[in-house]
Amino acid sequence: MVLIDGAIAVPRVGEASTHLIKPEPDRFPGLAANEAFCLALARALGLDAAMAAWHEADGKPYLLVTRYDRLHRDAQTIRLHQEDFAQALGVPSNRKYASEGGPTFRDGFALVRQATTRPAREVLKLADAALFNVIIGNADAHAKNYSLLRRADGEVVLAPLYDLVATHIWPELSAKLAMRFGRAATLEDVDAESFERFAADAGLGLPFLRRRAAALAARVQEVIAEGVTVPGLQDGDCLDELPAIVLDRAARFTLKARV
Repeated sequence: MVLIDGAIAVPRVGEASTHLIKPEPDRFPGLAANEAFCLALARALGLDAAMAAWHEADGKPYLLVTRYDRLHRDAQTIRLHQEDFAQALGVPSNRKYASEGGPTFRDGFALVRQATTRPAREVLKLADAALFNVIIGNADAHAKNYSLLRRADGEVVLAPLYDLVATHIWPELSAKLAMRFGRAATLEDVDAESFERFAADAGLGLPFLRRRAAALAARVQEVIAEGVTVPGLQDGDCLDELPAIVLDRAARFTLKARV
């Protein structure tokens, strides 16, 4: 979609869109608010994440996401090239899950080291993204939820995070991780020993990773305690107990990271 004077419109043929609309499925009430909160939390932590706002039309919630693969210059919208990890690794979309033969974290970190302009910086961004997804309880972070972005100056970076959802809120959704965190196959399997294997997959030192994980989880607790501003929502509308649940998860994750 495109925004014209604040109004949502369909782009003309050949015109670059600027926003995405994600209607909330009837099957998962609260999904739009959940994702809006998780993205806002990530940005409040200083992580690079897509901008999104919660809206409602005729009683139907939806998420309005600002496209990060666009550049606005001289009243024109220019498309920037991006490839998700599955595309970049030549893996078909029906194999986006590691359990189905898709990319693993080891594959993702190797790709970032090979393809990005400043690998040392981007590897840390990917590690933070993986840690954040575990903290919030997002089991569905698969290879198509991480992307590479080529900026206008030619620099290749890890794209801003998107599709951040605390999936564990819905019991009917699988707790099986789209990509194992170390040896952990599910969210609840993540324990102190998981960090050793994940550190090896990421090519990072274990003590360094533990400190970074503990610091990120502690920061999550601080930010939630201070209050997270979610675009489109006021006073926690539609969020129910999500902030408190993520707060508890972050506290338990801190203990695991420090062992």
